[in-house]
Amino acid sequence: MTAYLTRRLATSVVILIGISIFIFALLHAVFTSPAIILGPKATPPAVAARNTANGFNAPVIVQYWHYRPACSMATSAIPTS
Repeated sequence: MTAYLTRRLATSVVILIGISIFIFALLHAVFTSPAIILGPKATPPAVAARNTANGFNAPVIVQYWHYRPACSMATSAIPTS
């Protein structure tokens, strides 16, 4: 019984990691430049500053590492009031 539960737990962890990578890749494919929120009249220095401030100029693996905690319930913003 312990071996079965260990296998199921390990499989669940692998599936959850795969889902988070898939969603991260999907978000990267759909939203190519998050600085688009600045509008069409945004200057290149403003776009570069926004990308630097939010870490969008970092390598993809670093961006995923920062995205990963947002996937867990322990670090998500749960209203307290």
